[in-house]
Amino acid sequence: MTLATYEYAALRNFATALGERAGLPADRAKVQAEILLEADLMGHTTHGLAMLPGFLKSIESGATRAKGEPDIILDR
Repeated sequence: MTLATYEYAALRNFATALGERAGLPADRAKVQAEILLEADLMGHTTHGLAMLPGFLKSIESGATRAKGEPDIILDR
C-alpha cells in the first residue's frame, strides 16, 4: 500500500484558505493551519488537520467567534 504524500506549503495554503473562507483573518488562519500541520508532522494525527472540519463548523455555526482579540489571563 502506498501512502499519499503532500507538500507542506500546499496543505498550509489549502487549510489557510479554508480558515479565511470561514471568516478567520488571514494571519490567524495561517497560524491555525501551521499549528495543525505541526501536530501531524509530530505524529499526533488526531490533533492535526483532522480537527480542521470541526473548527470550521464551530466558526460557521457561531459557536466560535472568528474575529476578536484574545485576553492574556496569565503570562508566566
